[in-house]
Parts: sequence; C-alpha cells; structure tokens
Amino acid sequence: MESNLNSELLFETLSEVLEDAAFIFTEVADESLQFNSDILKSSIHYNGQEDGILSLAVDKITAKTVAANLLGIEPSDEDAEEKSVEAVSEILNIVCGVFLERWLGGQNHCRLGIPSTVSLTAAEEMAALNSSRCNAILEDEEGNRIDIFVSGN
Repeated sequence: MESNLNSELLFETLSEVLEDAAFIFTEVADESLQFNSDILKSSIHYNGQEDGILSLAVDKITAKTVAANLLGIEPSDEDAEEKSVEAVSEILNIVCGVFLERWLGGQNHCRLGIPSTVSLTAAEEMAALNSSRCNAILEDEEGNRIDIFVSGN
C-alpha cells in the first residue's frame, strides 16, 4: 500500500475537504512560503491496516477562517477565535477519514484516535514536516500556508 501514499493524494484530499466544508480554496505551494502567524498543528493517530499519524498545520489566521466558515460567522467574531482549535481538529478528522478511504480503499480497517492540537514555532513545524513519510504544502487564496503530512510507521 505504501506506493499509493503520495503528496498528490494528500493535497487533493485536503483541498477538497477545505473547499467543501470551509469554503477555503487552495493550490500547491512550496517550502519557501512562510507561515503568516503562530502555528497550530492538529494530529490524529490511525491504526489497523496501516498505523501512523496524520497532521495538519495552519497559522492562527487560517484557523480563525476555518472556524468562522464552519460556524457561518465572520472571522472577526470572537467565537471564531475561541473555536479555532476545535475547528482545525474537526477538519483534520474529516480529512483523515476521506484520506484513509482513498489511500486504503473501501476495505480499510483503521481506527481513528482523537485529534489533538498544539501550538508550534515555525522551526518545530519544519522539523516535523521534514521527518514525515509524505507531505503536501498548500496555499490558500489569502497567501496562507497549510501543511498536511503523514508520520509514524
């Protein structure tokens, strides 16, 4: 199955979920794009047919936009900031289910853990990204960087 794990699969899955669930449109970016503010990284363990961790890293500006769009409010609303961590976790949960289905097929028997989200520095994020098995770097319409990557076994 490892041969099916690739950056394009990660990009397409995250891009489609962000578009459908949070009305955020993305394109492929490269590592030279910097994060615009502090970083939130949400990670979810999966195990079964495959074992690993899927992680999503966004800046706090993007996290507020995700929360606002999921809640149907303006990004300037204080609820958007208060719910930003949960919103990033929820998007990752959706992405992980779709990703595992696409990667492993309909017979995938992976169990998902509970997403956990932490704040990171840019250096910590780059170290995590560089040690991943597979990754994709996206850019939204506002020029914000979004990383998704698989680590672990």
